Amino acid sequence: MKNNEEPVKSLNSLKPTSDSNLLKDTMHPSWFTQRLLGYYKHKAAKLEKEYNGLLEMVENVKSICDTSNELRSELNLRNEEVSKLQQLVGDLQIHLFCQREDNLKLTTENDQLKIQDYENKKKINLLLMVNGTTEKKYCHFITANVQGNFVAPQLPPKLKKMKEQKQKQLTKRIISSLENEQDSQAQLLTNQVLSSQLEYQKKISKQHIEMLLKEKELISQERKIEIGRLQQDVNFLGSKLKESQELMCQMAEKLIKSKCTHERDKTAWIEEKDKYLKTMERMRVRLGDEYTLSTPGSGNGKGRVCSENSIMREKILEKEKLATAYQQKALVLQQEVSQLQERAYICKRIFKEKTEKMATHVAYLKSKYDDLDRRRQLEAEGFHTDIRMLRERLKELEKKIDKAPGRLQANEQKELLVSARNTLNRAKQLESELSYMKSKIYALKCDTEILT
Repeated sequence: MKNNEEPVKSLNSLKPTSDSNLLKDTMHPSWFTQRLLGYYKHKAAKLEKEYNGLLEMVENVKSICDTSNELRSELNLRNEEVSKLQQLVGDLQIHLFCQREDNLKLTTENDQLKIQDYENKKKINLLLMVNGTTEKKYCHFITANVQGNFVAPQLPPKLKKMKEQKQKQLTKRIISSLENEQDSQAQLLTNQVLSSQLEYQKKISKQHIEMLLKEKELISQERKIEIGRLQQDVNFLGSKLKESQELMCQMAEKLIKSKCTHERDKTAWIEEKDKYLKTMERMRVRLGDEYTLSTPGSGNGKGRVCSENSIMREKILEKEKLATAYQQKALVLQQEVSQLQERAYICKRIFKEKTEKMATHVAYLKSKYDDLDRRRQLEAEGFHTDIRMLRERLKELEKKIDKAPGRLQANEQKELLVSARNTLNRAKQLESELSYMKSKIYALKCDTEILT
């Protein structure tokens, strides 16, 4: 307000005090207009500097926004690549577990084939013992197509009868002993195979649980990082919004103040203009009367006064032009303010769109966590089914063992009982470990629900 009141004070200080000063002012009126023009030029230079500063600020903000948008787009691309890599890792883990299941199936088939091979060898040995031959004398080969005829040696009838009786007695003894041995050894082999399968499944389940825990930790860390990044983005955008709103408010206040000061100065200038026009008319009247009375060449004085009046009118027109120029500049500034408001509205809309995208991304992550939970539940059900199958096999083995002790000897019975106890203890340990695994899985489920 002080700067705007300066021209008014300067104009008020230029009022005439006496008739002698009136003549001097009329003869030299150019200094007054020069001071006004200098003041208005200074004011216009200030406004141009402010306008250029605002343009530079807008360009800087625009460049910063462009760089931030580019960085955010690159960050989104990197996040998409990371999510794709995570999906590939999950698929590879699933493929690895499938291969392990296939390996387990192959090991079970291999064990069954070993048991069959052992039984076949026992049968062959039994047949050799029945015939009275040993492995040192004969070497047997099994082929698909057996060609040729077997010619047996001929003996006298008495020797044949004696040999047949001895062979029958030997066969009875050997068959009874071999059957007991075969049953016990087959059961021991099956027990060993089942124990190895259980241990292998135990290792696989432990590895699977460790992988799930690692996945949980990685997912929780990624979630924390994403939440922190999103909070930083939200805080940054909120601070930018506040700054833009504050700048808008400041610009609006400045414009309102400039309008008020301009209107006040305009009214003051109009009043001063009216006053000076009145003084000019009075001076013209007085000068006209004095020159007509005193000097004979009054026509020249009137012409001089008319020329001065025309000069004053031209200066007044220049002032009016300057006032219109200032009004145009004020309109331009209003247009710039409206443009800044539109930019702020666009920034708000972009912020809303980004928040919506973030919400969709969060929903996608939630669905992903639900899929992982379903997968874990299905794997747990598969473990339960495997445990049931193993329990059924153990029950069948126990039944076979209960049937077998009548034929076996005391030491073999003790060994079988010890092996049965060991298998039961192992089964109990596996049950306890599986219950612990189940509790861990439920804890993981609860943690995932809390995270979602």
